Amino acid sequence: MIEPEDNEWDYRDCRLENNGLIPKTSGYNKTFKYQIKLPAHGVNGEYLDWCTQHCKGKFGWHFEPTNEHFKDYEDGVHWNDEQAVISFSNKKEAFLFSLYIK
Repeated sequence: MIEPEDNEWDYRDCRLENNGLIPKTSGYNKTFKYQIKLPAHGVNGEYLDWCTQHCKGKFGWHFEPTNEHFKDYEDGVHWNDEQAVISFSNKKEAFLFSLYIK
């Protein structure tokens, strides 16, 4: 697992890219050409660790509306109507990620 740089976590801004956990060119709500829809409402932290360790290009994640119920569905929470998507600037890295999550 990746630790914050200097262990100086800025709790006022918990974005991973602003706390040294992922490259500043990557992160939440950054969308790139090669997209992989996850069969989930959320993004597993393991996936972000994999991207940080294996990607030289940019990557990001965002959420799109969905009516599907995935394994991580929870009654009464607001994210049930969203599907997680991870995207990559590099086609090969997107392909390798798709193999990793299978």
